[in-house]
Amino acid sequence: MAVDRTDPVSSGKINFVRDFTVPAAATEADLVVGAGQATTVMIDDTVVGRQERVEYYDSDARTAPEFFHYDVGPLLTAGDHRLTITLESSDPADTVFADLVARTPAGPVIIVSDSDWQVDTDDREHASLVSDQHWRPLDSAYATLRPHPLPATSWLRGEPPVGEPSIDIQVGDTLTPAAGGVRTWLPAGTRTVRVPATGPVRATIAGRPVPVVDQQLTPTTPLAEPAMLEVRTEPTTFTGGASFLTGPITVACEPAPIQLGEWSAIGLGDWSGAVRYRTEIDAVGNRPWTLDLGDLRGSVQVSINDEPVAEAFCAPFRFTMPAFSGRAQLEITVHNTLGPYLHASTPTTWVFGSQLSSGLFGPVTMS
Repeated sequence: MAVDRTDPVSSGKINFVRDFTVPAAATEADLVVGAGQATTVMIDDTVVGRQERVEYYDSDARTAPEFFHYDVGPLLTAGDHRLTITLESSDPADTVFADLVARTPAGPVIIVSDSDWQVDTDDREHASLVSDQHWRPLDSAYATLRPHPLPATSWLRGEPPVGEPSIDIQVGDTLTPAAGGVRTWLPAGTRTVRVPATGPVRATIAGRPVPVVDQQLTPTTPLAEPAMLEVRTEPTTFTGGASFLTGPITVACEPAPIQLGEWSAIGLGDWSGAVRYRTEIDAVGNRPWTLDLGDLRGSVQVSINDEPVAEAFCAPFRFTMPAFSGRAQLEITVHNTLGPYLHASTPTTWVFGSQLSSGLFGPVTMS
């Protein structure tokens, strides 16, 4: 928001004021304020924060706000309240951004930057103007999650606490029906696959048809090795490509034999997370011993009989292990980075080829 005034600039301050009512005591409330000048933020008569002008270079446009977050839940009891944001300036070019969301048992109370604010400077009232400038993605400036601009996308980030979802509409560039479809690798150990779709679909795993019942398909036995899943729809006008999906394809797995090496070779090329390798080992005499994991991409934690005994995030992945007798269960848990997931699911150009390699390559030796 900015102040609408045409008289000469004074040396005073600009007060942006908003009165509001909270129907019941807030269980939590978040306030985000953005300003390009020194600012004081108040709820009723309580100062909740002071913001200084943040500027690295004098040439920076001071109208671009810096954003700060405040937890104001304890101040918002049931009843009438006043939010005041005071800019230490009276320059009409200065702007302020405000977003308050208070959650109450009677529903949310929401205050945004709009034309309903009272504005005064030098004891004179002025109209507030809504600026059409955007300084950063709005999600990072909001006090809470708002609906995604596309319909039926709550599965991306969860149900938004406030706001209404977009109207669910369908569009197409042709009236000629066409089948939709997707293909993806399933990892070894896959037990069930859920395919949330707008209508009936057909599926094959490794080229063999698999029945789809209630949006779920189940191989006859858990997959012994990675296999390609292909899902196809009947020809439709509006749900071509992968748009027939109403959410992500999810896979339930159980432990399965896997080879050492690239995760892409076991159907996890786009996976960001952890893979746990388990095996039974015999004691190397009743003495401490050395475990050498060889080549590994990621960080690693090693456990013996469920007890963590070693960890590392860079080479050499070689550890002195405690003595044990008889047989024991060795667990090697490898974690990679977000690189593979971001590369597969976003348009980022900041994931490099070297970040896409993950896994335990070995050879794993005991001595």
